[in-house]
Amino acid sequence: MKLQELLKGVAVLSSTADGEAEIGEVRYDSRAVGKGDLFVAIRGYATDGHKYIEKALEQGAAAVVCEEAPEGVPAVVVENSRKALAEIAANRFGHPADSMVMLGVTGTNGKTTTTYLVKHMLEDAGHKVGLIGTNQNLIGSEVIETERTTPESYELHALFARMRDAGCTHVIMEVSSHSLVLDRVHGIRFAVGAFTNLTQDHLDFHKTMENYRQAKAILFTVSDRGVINLDDAAADKMLADAKCPCLTYSCGNEKAGLCATNLQLHADGVEFDARYNGETAHVRLPIPGHFSVENALNALGMVLSLGMPLADAAKSMATATGVKGRVEVVPTDTDYTVLIDYAHSPDGVENVLKAVRGFAKGRVVALFGCGGDRDRTKRPKMGRIAADLADFCIVTSDNPRTEEPKAIIDDILEGMKDSKTPMQVIVDRPAAIHWALEHAQKDDIIVLMGKGHETYQEVNHQKFHMDEREIVAEHLAYLGCGAGEDGDLQLLVLTAPAEESQRKTAIRQLIAALRQARKDGTPTILMDAAKNGYGTDFQKELVKKTELGFLLGYAGFYDLANATGIALANGVARWLCLRSGAVRTQGQEDAFRLTLADSLVKDICYKNQAKIQTTVYVRDTLQGDPDNFRRTGTAEEDVLPQAEANLREAAGDVLRNLARSAMRTDAAGTLGGFGSLTIGKVSFPWLRVFEIRMEWEVSR
Repeated sequence: MKLQELLKGVAVLSSTADGEAEIGEVRYDSRAVGKGDLFVAIRGYATDGHKYIEKALEQGAAAVVCEEAPEGVPAVVVENSRKALAEIAANRFGHPADSMVMLGVTGTNGKTTTTYLVKHMLEDAGHKVGLIGTNQNLIGSEVIETERTTPESYELHALFARMRDAGCTHVIMEVSSHSLVLDRVHGIRFAVGAFTNLTQDHLDFHKTMENYRQAKAILFTVSDRGVINLDDAAADKMLADAKCPCLTYSCGNEKAGLCATNLQLHADGVEFDARYNGETAHVRLPIPGHFSVENALNALGMVLSLGMPLADAAKSMATATGVKGRVEVVPTDTDYTVLIDYAHSPDGVENVLKAVRGFAKGRVVALFGCGGDRDRTKRPKMGRIAADLADFCIVTSDNPRTEEPKAIIDDILEGMKDSKTPMQVIVDRPAAIHWALEHAQKDDIIVLMGKGHETYQEVNHQKFHMDEREIVAEHLAYLGCGAGEDGDLQLLVLTAPAEESQRKTAIRQLIAALRQARKDGTPTILMDAAKNGYGTDFQKELVKKTELGFLLGYAGFYDLANATGIALANGVARWLCLRSGAVRTQGQEDAFRLTLADSLVKDICYKNQAKIQTTVYVRDTLQGDPDNFRRTGTAEEDVLPQAEANLREAAGDVLRNLARSAMRTDAAGTLGGFGSLTIGKVSFPWLRVFEIRMEWEVSR
């Protein structure tokens, strides 16, 4: 597509670019720019794309769209490059949103459930529906994974195009406050916009609650009709700011256009009578909690605004299903219940705990944390609410991001310091879940809050796999694993395939076997039998997709005989010790940890990565012999600082994985926190680079 076609309708202030230039692709990330692409420099939350204009041009960009242009570059200057990106994206994909009925939901809580309910009712009415939201994106039944509630405008229009081409007639989407302020939905006209509620969240970005509210109010300036929760404190202001006619809904307020009466709350759902335009219909929704009534009313209001009959909508609602991570029941086959919920704000915690309290027969156990690099003021509030509504609290990590987990927990505890509710603080989240399951009582309801649909934990800008459903299933499998004569001890071996192209397949198969072993509670020893080890690909997959601490033993990077001997000797010795049932000292427990960690770090991190770097350093920088320091007079102390630095860098991810892992503490598969390990002093026992000796420090 020519540049001038992409810029159709864009308010250009000035241009030095060739409008006839053929553009390959549109990019707003300079790292993705290729020859002939158009780079749009947008000002982001963390960085400014204008800093990378020169880099984009060096990588072959044909032109740039920006708000400030360097001299002598082919640039299109606009007032707002974010809005320009949205307009360019619409042009690039043929304005797909214009050919479908666009529906948007904003608010702090309830957006995801509302969108799924709307999708369900519209599909029952015979429409094909696309969905864009926090959990995932959907084109009919096709699942498309997502990383943010509302994608950047370019990805958004690309997704709209896929939905249009797949035959979708309607799109229901969560519209975040960020997307409204940052113009990700600029240029989209919504047939119906809906508002759920406003409670404290995202103040790290918006700074004040009024700014936050005003951001959400933007939706009702770009919608033909609105649906507003009259029970929310922000309703009057939202209605006053709206530029479209709005239908209000309420749980009991007769002034609302859509009103719920005769509410009945059950353990497996809610029932109420919905009154609208002089008609009344009985509604049943199989999702528990008072907030489910509000979500149901919101969804009903949206489809009613589109002209769907109330009776049809009510009938459809009865067959709706719950949303992953929203009051989700985890199968346990126990005499207690485990729920997973995305509650990550004070209001969310209050809603889910009140809902559970409404049908709980035993204790309500709240397990939660708070996200790092986000609004700190909500942390003590969430702690106080949990302490007030739960019978027992377990405070742990959520997504610490770049903050220290313990510091986040300290903020939470500040709100709980005067509470008499018993509590346990366990920083490591999987270990906290293990503890909750091990101490569960009959009829308890354990509520795992904060992660919901997320299957990862974000630490220092990295996302590590962590699915609470798997953690629960795997731990229960361990707890039920017998230790008798029939118990299995498994050796998994990664061998070198004949074809290099088969390496990734072999790694993938082994990772799958490891994850299954972890899930089934099978005691496992792992061995890398490939000549010189499998390499960094194997290391990355291990760290990313497994818990290394559950292994009984590991060896690799040797000849086959040595690797087998070391792996089996370590793993079998540990397994026999665990099976004996003898009480072990802390020193013996630490020995288990250190044996496994030492093998993993030496065989994967050092020999696979750090040894190679150190060899090059000795040979090229020191002009020495890596295989014999004495031969060239190289002093060990000249090598060690660089070797230690190389080792620490290579081992970082493995050690962080171990710190998050749980280790087997007995033959029955009971799990305990692996603990944090730190590499201390290092040395070369034979004055050659191939072997290295590490001293370890253990913290708990």
